[in-house]
Amino acid sequence: MNIRIKCAAMAAVVFLAAVPAAYAQDTLRVGIWNQGPFGGEPPGGLCFDLMETIVERTDLAFTYHPMPAPQLIPAVVAGEIDLECSALAAPGRRDPGIVFVGPILTNTETIIVRADDAMAYVDLADFTGKRMGTTVNPGRQAALTGAGYEPVLFDAAPLAAEALAAGTIDAWMVNAAEAPRLSTETPGLRIVETYVGVSVTYGMIGVAHGEVELMGTILQALEGLKIDGTLDAIADRWAVPRAPF
Repeated sequence: MNIRIKCAAMAAVVFLAAVPAAYAQDTLRVGIWNQGPFGGEPPGGLCFDLMETIVERTDLAFTYHPMPAPQLIPAVVAGEIDLECSALAAPGRRDPGIVFVGPILTNTETIIVRADDAMAYVDLADFTGKRMGTTVNPGRQAALTGAGYEPVLFDAAPLAAEALAAGTIDAWMVNAAEAPRLSTETPGLRIVETYVGVSVTYGMIGVAHGEVELMGTILQALEGLKIDGTLDAIADRWAVPRAPF
């Protein structure tokens, strides 16, 4: 066996064996996004597969609580759930109620327009004069306002899709990994395949602040999944861009 491969395999075995049996007596509440491909209701998607794989490699036990993405971090901070798994990135500031472990995936944005709009948009400047919409999301809102737009905000994807189809907005910024589903759920929409995303973030697992042992258990399990390629395989299964490291 190639000595480098052999050493990596040995490291993976040692690493996984070192995962502590934290919280073995508890069933922890995991919030997952209620939308695919990251989550689902009933529970499914990348995050469900990932957390169930972590269960297999640790003594942790989970119950799943699907909810809209904007509710996930506040629910951890409020103590309503113990941790969350989603496409959400750590915010650009320290939140005293939550700590992030990861990354578990790479996230970027794309644009959906009406199917009768055949323009080959490449960047945000190409949408000058258009009414741009997005669901509530700090990263996408910042990308649009930074490009000089005042985005129309929606609380949920179906509302944005309805507005786009009706002509209330001209373009809709979404997660690239969600775009295939979102563009087909409402007739008459299309993904702008020529658009090049610029807002790159990295989805992570959010753990309640102060739960040091739990955070360490999740981190060690994740590192094992990265070493042996399991995390990449889960991302590929759901057509989600892999974590960068």
